[in-house]
Amino acid sequence: MMAASDGHRPTWWGLGRILVVGAAGALLAAGVHPPEVALPGVEVTAPSAAVADLSQDSRLVCPGIEVRGLSGAPDLTVRGTLAAALPPEQVLGGQNAQLSVSDGNRAVATGKAGQPISTPLLGVAPASVSGQGGSSAGLSARQAWLVDDRGLRGLASVRCQEPSADVWLLAGGAGVGRQERLVVANPGANAVAVSIDVHGKAGALPAASTRVTIPPGERVVRLLDALAPGEASPAVHVRAADGVIVATLTEVSTSGTSSGGVDTVAASPVAATRVVIPGVSVGAGSVVRVVAPGQRPAVASVSVAGPQGLVALRGGSVLTVPAGGSVDLPLSGLAAGTYSVEVSADVPIIASALGRLVRSPDADLAWASSALPVSGVSGVTLTGAGKASVALRAQSSVVSVTLWTVVAGVATPRELRVPADRVTLIPVTGASVWLEVPSGSAVHGSVIEADANAPLLTSTPFVSALEAGGSMTAVPAGP
Repeated sequence: MMAASDGHRPTWWGLGRILVVGAAGALLAAGVHPPEVALPGVEVTAPSAAVADLSQDSRLVCPGIEVRGLSGAPDLTVRGTLAAALPPEQVLGGQNAQLSVSDGNRAVATGKAGQPISTPLLGVAPASVSGQGGSSAGLSARQAWLVDDRGLRGLASVRCQEPSADVWLLAGGAGVGRQERLVVANPGANAVAVSIDVHGKAGALPAASTRVTIPPGERVVRLLDALAPGEASPAVHVRAADGVIVATLTEVSTSGTSSGGVDTVAASPVAATRVVIPGVSVGAGSVVRVVAPGQRPAVASVSVAGPQGLVALRGGSVLTVPAGGSVDLPLSGLAAGTYSVEVSADVPIIASALGRLVRSPDADLAWASSALPVSGVSGVTLTGAGKASVALRAQSSVVSVTLWTVVAGVATPRELRVPADRVTLIPVTGASVWLEVPSGSAVHGSVIEADANAPLLTSTPFVSALEAGGSMTAVPAGP
């Protein structure tokens, strides 16, 4: 999801460059008549028509179960799955697209476009998800697990990622019962040297820096508590000197005999002066974390939008972040619910938000990273562990989008007009959901799954194929 901060992206990885046939983002399903959906503030329109095809092979890497395989720490008992899907043929066209999930060189599951696959989570080893032919450049995959062990309960999920040489991870915090596990996987064929640096409220923490070498096809796990004990607003910067990696950060939280929940974050997008977190499930203790990764401090302003429009934060919405530092702003004064958060600053920043779902005496948490605007089509597989909703926010004007849900192999479109300066929430069901945004428009989106009875909560952003990396070439569409 995140390119190297200096713009470098290794070309030897062989994930396949992206071909967009026709205009990028002009995606059609002629003659399809979607059902009407009655949503406050959302206008239902007739579908547009176009045809496009993404025809390059693609590959994503999943970290394996994050709360197992740490030397000296007990493994947690979890029930997990890895789900992968290709865009339905009605969305992107392209015939005979195939996908597979592999543990090392061993294929453990296969499928095709329109038929997502799900396999038990493969343990601590990184897994590879591949798409071949057809619309495989639009590949989407996510691993998720449920835990109910040693008083800890919750749902964690993380999208499988294209490897990168430079990533930032924002999650975790100080306090009794909070623990963070950093997982760094090497998907390449050669050993890779990796630097791990932790940043906090005062800036970079030199004493927390460490260097590791990861053998090919393996991963390392580090406790953030050991690297930076007591840091209230940690941000982790992971860089590979001679290859690429996939990194995640998992928070595990307990409070006495009560569960505070679990969640895992993937790499944040590259720093920018304006970032959007599409959907945050706000509850007690929710915060926005802002990092200034460069050499200059940042003056940042946070705006929050609910389903009816912009809402004010109690206690102010402006904060100053030291150069290389990380600062949390409480999302106070908001009623419990789902919101969209935008952070603007005078220098490039990175941001994430902590969402919470509380049902006494237990709670679950979900770290929501910022998301780049969707370009073309982006998909998210659903865990089925809770009620799912898509959270959308248009960037500056009303935008027409198509939302596809895949249920029992059948893709159904909904044509929507998404207003700006508010969060639009659409309940969804099925195995996967796909967001189609026309070229030239800007919409940020994420999927939030929640079940207040457990409670369970997790959040996953939509990530465009173009955002995942690679070049874009327009070529004539085939028959």
